Amino acid sequence: MKKTIALILVSLMLTFLVACGADNGGETKPADTEASKTDVDTSADTDEETQGGVPIDQFSEKYVCIYMDAYGSPLTDLDILKDYTLELKGDGTGKLELDGIENEFTWKVDGGKIVMTSYTDTVATVDGDVITIDDWMEQGVAYKFAKEGSEAASAGIPEPLSEEEQAIIGTWTSYKVTDLLDEDLSDEIDPGSLTMDIKEDRTVDIEAFGEDLGTETWEYLLGSFALTESDYSIDWELDEDDNLVVDVLLDDDSYARFYCVKDQ
Repeated sequence: MKKTIALILVSLMLTFLVACGADNGGETKPADTEASKTDVDTSADTDEETQGGVPIDQFSEKYVCIYMDAYGSPLTDLDILKDYTLELKGDGTGKLELDGIENEFTWKVDGGKIVMTSYTDTVATVDGDVITIDDWMEQGVAYKFAKEGSEAASAGIPEPLSEEEQAIIGTWTSYKVTDLLDEDLSDEIDPGSLTMDIKEDRTVDIEAFGEDLGTETWEYLLGSFALTESDYSIDWELDEDDNLVVDVLLDDDSYARFYCVKDQ
């Protein structure tokens, strides 16, 4: 399903690129104007060619896409994005390739950022091996590209958190415990014996019944949250009072339901 959506979005983008190319003689390459040309300077202190005082070799690489947000639909699946690449060449030219279709541009470095020029300018920021583009050529499409062969290229980035997922991030401590029928269990279980530190990287540190259960991973599905690939059966959701309601499977196959509040 995600691949189908991605292909539809890319098809729309390519249609846009073709239209822009048609305005420039039917080709998707930058116009040969003085404004679009990139000058390569030679520093007085070094024989290395530079762009804006930065050695070209620092950025002239091939990059693979690890994230794309096309019209509000984020994609992080590396299997889908593997055919989207960005190449910055040492002669100040480059190309964005989307599933075999190329869009050419010129580029330079200005103030530590990369400026790519085709029919308009796109400014990209650089953080280590990752190039971030917030809006490619004013098309409303964002990208993150990682240097080919780098750790970032193979690891990718996690799917951005949804609004529902963002709401649970933080440390939660229980204050009430019942069974699934809302019968009080405080005579058997300490109401304050559960703490969950839920993190943005979709991991959670759990302490329950005075025991550190370690770090687990979690996922959001159909309105509720649960641990993934865990020895523990723990799931939770937010109620209408913004309590985190956590169901924990006990050793006797019954459940304890903890009501938790977020630490301030």
